[in-house]
This record gives sequence, C-alpha cells and structure tokens, in this order.
Amino acid sequence: MNRTNDILDQWDRESFFHPSTHLGQHARGESPNRIMTGGSGVFVEDRDGTQLLDGFAGLYCVNVGYGRQEMETARRLDSNITVMVWEDGGYGLISWKQDQEFGEHTDLAFGNPDWCDLAKSFGWDFAKVENARDLSGAIDDALEHDGPSLIVVPIDYVENMLLTERLGAVEGTL
Repeated sequence: MNRTNDILDQWDRESFFHPSTHLGQHARGESPNRIMTGGSGVFVEDRDGTQLLDGFAGLYCVNVGYGRQEMETARRLDSNITVMVWEDGGYGLISWKQDQEFGEHTDLAFGNPDWCDLAKSFGWDFAKVENARDLSGAIDDALEHDGPSLIVVPIDYVENMLLTERLGAVEGTL
C-alpha cells in the first residue's frame, strides 16, 4: 500500500461511518476497507484503480444515482440489472446512530422521488415491497425479468431504536 492509500485508510477509519459494518473491527483495522475515489456513469473506482460496476450505492447514497442517464442506458441496452433502494426519506440509519451517540441528530431528511414512477418513466420493471414477507418474491421476479428492475423497500428505523433500548438494559458478560 502506498503512502496516499495509508492516509486514506486512516482517514476513513477515523472519520466515516459505514452502515452494516462492525464499527469496532473497522476502527481496529480488522475489516476489509475499500475506499472509492471516483465515479463515472455506472462505475466507481477504488483507490487502487480497480473499476467496479455500481449496482446499488449510487441510487442509495445520492438519491438518483450519478445521473439518470444510466437508467436510460440500462433500458436501451436491456441490461439485466436489479437495483434495490431502501427508502426512508433521509439518512435514517445515520440519524439513528447519531441519536445513539449524541442524543440527537442533524437534519438528515430529504425528499425521495417516486421511485416507481421514475422506474416506469425509463421503462424499468419495478416493485414496491410494503411487507417483509413479500421481499423474496419481489427479488425472484426481478431476477427473472429480462431487462432492468427496481425494487423499492420502505424502511422504518423505529425498531432499531426499540432494540437498542432493550439490549442496553441487558446486563452481564457475553
């Protein structure tokens, strides 16, 4: 690893929250660390120059990807791609973590587009999953569909807060 990558690695571990990552392992350098340094079209590039197809994070992190032209391109090329969007009207997971750490959170709300209308406008197959028991079927349908598919999953982080309260009351050594 070169000096720049060492600095990026340290900066990332000290400064950034990574959803679905064990934070203790991450902070100690025990988990893999892929730092993205750029993005163009449907691709992102990591710090080592490896170019990867971004099939999820662009839509999740910046609300409509790196630009809607990728949705048109995916349709025009009949790409067999399935994108799943967790829709919470903001950065709900980060709000939850800030509430845990600081007792409050910054303004992390934003408006989402109507994902189904957006998918429809580009000729994508789409589904909005309102119930967890329907998710598996929606994924199966999307993967069987010829062409691009979008699955929208509304998320409510209230259960995370309730679980955190319950686990916080647990005493003893694990």
